[in-house]
Amino acid sequence: MRRYLAPLLPLLLATTLLLASGCVSASGSLGDVQVTVKSGYFTESDPYASYDGEEYDGSFNVSLASFNNFCGVQAGYSDASNMAEDAGDAQDAWEMNFPEDFWVVYIHVIAEDTNISQRGASFDGVDWDDDEVRDGEFWAELIHVTEYPDKDFFEGMAFLDEFADIFWSDGGSLQINGHTVDRSLAGKLTADAVWIDEDEDFGDDAGTVTVNFDVDTCVDIYY
Repeated sequence: MRRYLAPLLPLLLATTLLLASGCVSASGSLGDVQVTVKSGYFTESDPYASYDGEEYDGSFNVSLASFNNFCGVQAGYSDASNMAEDAGDAQDAWEMNFPEDFWVVYIHVIAEDTNISQRGASFDGVDWDDDEVRDGEFWAELIHVTEYPDKDFFEGMAFLDEFADIFWSDGGSLQINGHTVDRSLAGKLTADAVWIDEDEDFGDDAGTVTVNFDVDTCVDIYY
């Protein structure tokens, strides 16, 4: 699987969502700011075809946010953005649904087989500059949105790091504490993280973070 920077929120495609529940928490600071998560969900796929054509047995994607009811908020934004006629409407839809300042955490996992419970499984984090995530490995993105994006962002004329601080995990470990196939996933991630932006901080240490999650699935989430 080739590493890629996922969209800030996978919201611009039409989705049908099942509200997810569960317990999530985080500890640690990145860039001297405390990481916070309150809600989330996970999706799983089997098999997973990577960008270079190599097929893996399965993958998990855990999505967490610092506000309540991540799935419900996404549903509201998706409905509004799908009705947007221009970048201004898309900007209004964003501001109607999201707070000005929030965190999102994405954990991408390549598993041997998502059709059987992964409870008790451990995954190794890849180095931040490794272009491949292989079976039994994971990586995470941690994004701190610090202001509302302007119209240029919705016109594709501005980059995410103009409105957010972006971090990638660097190594670390992920322990799966519970998994019911197609229903729920619980685990704990601990990893160092580095800055990902276009200035002189690129690749510099940002801190260490621990994330606990116990989340349910959402349906028809596409990346």
